[in-house]
Amino acid sequence: LLLVNSRLFGLDFFNAGLLSSDLHNLSKIKIRSTIYMENVPQLFVQVIYTLAIGKPESATLLAFVASSLSVIASIVIYKAHQEQNEDSETTKYYIRFANINGNRISY
Repeated sequence: LLLVNSRLFGLDFFNAGLLSSDLHNLSKIKIRSTIYMENVPQLFVQVIYTLAIGKPESATLLAFVASSLSVIASIVIYKAHQEQNEDSETTKYYIRFANINGNRISY
């Protein structure tokens, strides 16, 4: 998300025009979707596979630990962002430009 909004090398391609509050809201969606659409299904498949073969294999256990740590890390990051934003308030301002004659300039 940060790369898309970074204006890397001064290119407009890397300018999404997002405010930091917008980036925060999108990161919350990203964290939730990563947990629910990626990590939880992986854990489910790993448990099903282990039950199907009857014994846990080292690769499956390692993958289960890695997926569990990823879920825990995502939750910790989500909670840290949540606590950080409890202390701040987002205010958005909209600026209307006008020329000397008082006519509005629209974009």
